[in-house]
Amino acid sequence: MIKIAFIDVQNTETTALKWLRFSIDWQKLTIFLKHEWGCERVYYYLGIQEGDTRRSEEFNALTAIGAIVRPKFYFVHKISDKVVSTVCPLCTEKIVIKVGMGYSWKCNCDVELTSDVLEEAGMGTELLLFTGDGDFQFLIEKALNKKSTLSIVSTSKPRMVGGKNEYRLSKKLKKMNKIRILELDNLKKKIEI
Repeated sequence: MIKIAFIDVQNTETTALKWLRFSIDWQKLTIFLKHEWGCERVYYYLGIQEGDTRRSEEFNALTAIGAIVRPKFYFVHKISDKVVSTVCPLCTEKIVIKVGMGYSWKCNCDVELTSDVLEEAGMGTELLLFTGDGDFQFLIEKALNKKSTLSIVSTSKPRMVGGKNEYRLSKKLKKMNKIRILELDNLKKKIEI
């Protein structure tokens, strides 16, 4: 059986940092996947800011140890500023303030990841998909139809937000048959910085 890992970096990084409270050492993860889990290929999909040499060097080092890295530059979009007006309770004068709404950073590597998964999927192939994103449900169904086995690496552990449990792993993926859910937290000791 051939094992291949596909890592949605943004989703996996957010899962580790915000849900599980640790940072991933991507080189350790690559070495772990190749040597302990026996992956023949390890793919990374990530957004990168133009001119970010630190992040670029970090992922170039992964290429040097045999990972396949598919970076994409972020699209930076200025969010329209808002004008807010209020009346001063002391002097009853109208106050108008322009509030800068900042920027939206967007980089979506889903198409690249989907294309690679479909190209690699087939009988005798075990696919490891590092994401909790429910958008990949259709892709997973297609990979399973090609007779691959598939595991999702994320977390099913809830996080309390505003008195309610929130989940990182999509309900769509939790409900799917024929896939395994592997807890990212179980890898922490081997892959954390």
